[in-house]
Amino acid sequence: MGVYVRRLELPLPYDKAYERSLYSLLLISKARVRNEDRAEGMIFATVRINSKTFGDRISIVVTETGTESVYIDVSSRPVLRSPLLDYGANLDNVNKICEFLNA
Repeated sequence: MGVYVRRLELPLPYDKAYERSLYSLLLISKARVRNEDRAEGMIFATVRINSKTFGDRISIVVTETGTESVYIDVSSRPVLRSPLLDYGANLDNVNKICEFLNA
């Protein structure tokens, strides 16, 4: 119900993948990074209220695979726990981030 999660495996070094993940949030209108921890590979952001949503929470987690690639887990969910509709805002958030990371 408005919660979207996607995992990517990318052939990038950890630091470059983390930077690209952080930069990808610039594609989301009204997104603001709330917390980040490069050592843990975690980025948390919120999206302010707009015409599609009452606000969203986005998390990106970058994990080394042990080879020369990384896993990137992207999720987006509404701030409100029981929204009736999110008008596709969270799916859009995940798609924009994943498209940018895959490019």
